[in-house]
Amino acid sequence: MEVYSTQRKLSTYSVSKQLLQNIEAYVMDKIPGIFPPATGPNGLEGNTTLLLSHPNGTDHFTPTGKYAQQQLDNDTESVALEFKYHDGQPVSERRAIVLTIRFSRYSEDSDLAIALKTDTAREKGIALEQGLLEKLEQSKNRNWIAYPNEGTPIFVFIGGFLAFLFALMTDSPVLKTLCILVFVTAVYLFMHSFMKGYCSFDSKRQKMMNTIFKLIFSAVTIFIIVSIATPLRKTLWGF
Repeated sequence: MEVYSTQRKLSTYSVSKQLLQNIEAYVMDKIPGIFPPATGPNGLEGNTTLLLSHPNGTDHFTPTGKYAQQQLDNDTESVALEFKYHDGQPVSERRAIVLTIRFSRYSEDSDLAIALKTDTAREKGIALEQGLLEKLEQSKNRNWIAYPNEGTPIFVFIGGFLAFLFALMTDSPVLKTLCILVFVTAVYLFMHSFMKGYCSFDSKRQKMMNTIFKLIFSAVTIFIIVSIATPLRKTLWGF
């Protein structure tokens, strides 16, 4: 009998109820292969808990089917699936698994953790982890752009503000243009992190925020192109 555990930070994903159902179905399908001859799918039901965290606390749904909504709540801050299972043998001979996969609006709270006790646990744990990551691949988004590291949004905001001030003070056309581009990029990244978060959740609020985000930056992009490519450049930017 071997014991294996691993934990890794997750990338950015668009999280929907369908994705959560796919993850649960994948784990349920793999467990009989990890614990042969484990009980069939019916014997595994009820071992997965859905945890939805919001500003007022965390709601638990066991089994996950108790969550009947098709979309997640507007104030969702993190979503986790927790799977716990053992084969019912005496403790010294017991084969068990604890798997938690968590998606959050905050980069430091999104992770995948697996603890496994069985024969060839390391091999099976690595295979399960890689399989889950492949399953997640189709839901990966580009929110990571705004999160090279945890402190990036703050530094981006400060850098953008300084670039804006320097653009107002300098008379050099080249430096002014560069500062304007830095400022616009900083605003884009800061609003991206604020409006989309690290992981995005399928909710009415998020869909509205996505629409607002696209409208704002479409308008900003058009304004910059028009102001630089027309005589307005002299009036607006001074060069």
